[in-house]
This record gives sequence, C-alpha cells and structure tokens, in this order.
Amino acid sequence: MAQKFGKYMLSAEQLFYWTKHSYASVNIAPVVPGHAMLISRRSVPSLSDLSDEEVADLFVAARNVGRVLQQHFEATAVTYAVQDVPIIASLRHSAYPGLLRLT
Repeated sequence: MAQKFGKYMLSAEQLFYWTKHSYASVNIAPVVPGHAMLISRRSVPSLSDLSDEEVADLFVAARNVGRVLQQHFEATAVTYAVQDVPIIASLRHSAYPGLLRLT
C-alpha cells in the first residue's frame, strides 16, 4: 500500500510499520542506514494539533520501530528527533519523529 507524503508518493517497499494513527517509512534521504520516519496519518500543521490518542500512538510506534532498528543495525542507541517546524509543515503539514540509529 503506497502512502502520499507531501509531494512524494512513498511506495509499499518504503513502508514497514502501520498503526491506527501512524506509519513508518524509510527516509528517502537517509542521514545513516536505518534512518526512518514515523508519520501521523492525519495531516496537521504541528504536533500540538494531534489528539492525545494520536500522539500516544505515534510515540509508541516510534519506540517500537526504534527497538527493531537498534537490534537490526546492532546500534548502541537510537536518536529520536521531532521535526515540527514550518519548512517541514510546508512539505506535508504534519509533525513527525525521525529515528536515527547510533553505533
């Protein structure tokens, strides 16, 4: 199942985790191997515009995906970064946590 992300169409091969309110994708411009994005299914200008249920879903998904990435890449830690700035909002009108593995 493909998913639209701003002006991009994420292919089914790029998507690897889904929940009721969010989904995970490999980053189309990764900083490191294993760089992933957790994206709210509902487009909003800011993280603060998501409901409590959506925020909880998004961050539980981020934790779960982070665990898998850490194990798969044998990383020592995972960095979670929430991008909630106008330039990102102009891309998709949605805040999302990005995950980076640390070695």
